[in-house]
Amino acid sequence: GRALVGRPNGMNFGQLQYNQIANVGTLIKAYGTGKLFTMSEQSTIDSLQIYYPDQATNAAPTVFDWTFYCAAGNHGPTIQNITAINPYRLIHCAVNGARINNIQGMPISRGIYLGRCADVVRTSNVHFNAGGVFGSGVAGATLLAWILANGIAYLCDGAENFDFTDCFAYGYLNGLLFRDEDGDLFGGSYGSWKGGGFDVCAQAIRVEDIALSGLGLSLSDAGMPCTG
Repeated sequence: GRALVGRPNGMNFGQLQYNQIANVGTLIKAYGTGKLFTMSEQSTIDSLQIYYPDQATNAAPTVFDWTFYCAAGNHGPTIQNITAINPYRLIHCAVNGARINNIQGMPISRGIYLGRCADVVRTSNVHFNAGGVFGSGVAGATLLAWILANGIAYLCDGAENFDFTDCFAYGYLNGLLFRDEDGDLFGGSYGSWKGGGFDVCAQAIRVEDIALSGLGLSLSDAGMPCTG
């Protein structure tokens, strides 16, 4: 039931340092390669800007663990109003009843992973743009090419009744991937995607391991001008 709440003044994910704008709210610079936040029962993190100063800017990326890790066995964590400039893995959620809202940034390898979630996880107003920081010093052409060849914006692995509303991704290998990522032989997911969409992704939606448990997807009002 704990909450960590920063100042709500926003920070664009093309801006690196405090001195580039007058008032950026609460900025956390993450140096360790382990998990940054482990979420517990009914916990909340709200209104933070997060930046990894040691992340590669124009090469194959440095591997960091999850920025937000919602540990199995807990219920109802909330992550909202987050600017995550360059995390390697942003949000791991394998819990019931989580809320993820108003997230922007450039996750490199994984954006939002929904694992074995037996109760609906609502994810809304998420904007992942791997091209949005080009020229800002955060990412050069080599790193952006790596994301397009390897990055996954949204991944479902056994999530029941997931709900994505007005979520977007630009410049990833897969916009939305269904896969048994953790190898537990349970990869089935079902739920809805409403609004938002994908742009400049090698594949907008990819389905793997569907034979394990099946897939149900309701898709509406989404734009997907992708290459595959």
